[in-house]
Amino acid sequence: MVQRPRFQAYPKRGAITIADGDIYPLYVGGNFVSVKSADQAFTLRLDDENEYDASVNRKFRLAESDSFQKVEVINDSGSDLTFQIEIGFGDVDTNDIAINAAVGVKNADAPNDKLAVEDAETQTAIAALQTEVEAVKTSVEAVKTSNDATLAAIQGDETARAPLTDFTGTSYATSYGASVVLATAAANVNGVIVRFLNIVGKTGLSSDRAFLSYDGDKPILSLEGTVNVDNLFFPPNKEVKIQSLTANSQITAMYEVL
Repeated sequence: MVQRPRFQAYPKRGAITIADGDIYPLYVGGNFVSVKSADQAFTLRLDDENEYDASVNRKFRLAESDSFQKVEVINDSGSDLTFQIEIGFGDVDTNDIAINAAVGVKNADAPNDKLAVEDAETQTAIAALQTEVEAVKTSVEAVKTSNDATLAAIQGDETARAPLTDFTGTSYATSYGASVVLATAAANVNGVIVRFLNIVGKTGLSSDRAFLSYDGDKPILSLEGTVNVDNLFFPPNKEVKIQSLTANSQITAMYEVL
């Protein structure tokens, strides 16, 4: 009659926890030991002699003619160890599989060389990331549309550009020891803009040497040295002229009669 395998789980009451550095002895005979459960790797010693690196689902079997009488679980894992082992004679195989370390995954050969990930947590994270990407894309498109509109406005509308000094209609007048009428009262219908006025006089003279006259008044004059002013507007219906009293003084105007 064929002898069937005989084995028993130890401790019989279920998994037990021992501290790091502890040794749990079992005075049980057999020719195989199987690690039924273990949350840490540890050392297994048989008959005070042979030591083996043990972990969950690992099995150690001696030859049919050999056996042991004592099994010791040595916790050298560095932390508490919770375990249960099976000891017996013969051999028993199961299809239980346990993976305790990182395992490489080889994707399928091309063109199906992708590893599918379908767990709920990953899918939720991917969906959230996709939402953020779409939001950024929308924002970028909005900025681009705004920039395109601004560019079109600047290129097509003169009022959107920085103002330019337009010399269309501008006249020039210079006087040495004489007067030059820029606009008579009758000609000054809409006003006169003096874009630039320069007065240069000889130093040391005490009387007015050169000035701009508006309706007989002298709003801009020079007694000595140089005077530069620009962007002056004179209201309509009054005479605007420049005058130099001596040949040593000079007055130049760049102006526009509106």
